[in-house]
Amino acid sequence: MNRGHLIGYQFSGLNDEKKNLVPMTNWLNAGNYSGTDDQNQSGMLYYENRLDSWLANHPNYYLDYKVTPIYQKDELIPRQIELQYVGIDENGKLLEIKLGGSKEKVDQYSVTHVILDNVSANAEINYLDGTAKNTVEDAKIKEEKEKAKKEAEEKSKKEAKEKEAAEKKAKEEEEKARQAAQEKEESQKSNSQSKNSGGYFRDRNGRWHRPNGKFASKKEIREAGLQW
Repeated sequence: MNRGHLIGYQFSGLNDEKKNLVPMTNWLNAGNYSGTDDQNQSGMLYYENRLDSWLANHPNYYLDYKVTPIYQKDELIPRQIELQYVGIDENGKLLEIKLGGSKEKVDQYSVTHVILDNVSANAEINYLDGTAKNTVEDAKIKEEKEKAKKEAEEKSKKEAKEKEAAEKKAKEEEEKARQAAQEKEESQKSNSQSKNSGGYFRDRNGRWHRPNGKFASKKEIREAGLQW
């Protein structure tokens, strides 16, 4: 929050007058989050600089300028600031002043009114106790947390996929080993039968073959003393 002057120093020449000071956001006071921007119609600086130029261009005229802070109940920080300005010529006639801002409204007496909000997009203001919370930092922290959460989720998914792939590979290798062991066992069994049955052997489907590989008849098998 800034120590904001209700009537700008260029008009009053007062810097430390307590009655002329209220808490303002830099956005309201100077038209920017930091530094100044007199092109921002939501900032007092836009109107102050143009009113100052109006005075310089009308050396024989006067400026009637009033700035009022608008509070709600017992709040310590004003929620809005109202600017009222009108020119006065050398004969005391009121002169309407339009600075080109979209917030300007002129009443029946030619007085221009502008109401500005004491806010800032980068802060959450507690008008009651006079404190302000930086929402930019909160947003940054939130963004970092969301980024960390997303990275953790992606890492978890990646690890789950790697685990699934490893388990699948292990099962495939286990199945290959089982099939190899089965084939080895069948081969050994077939060789053993071949040695003990005159060269007759069974294939994987249980059919008997002669030593030359051709199918053997049921009679041959029985004569060889083997079980069909």
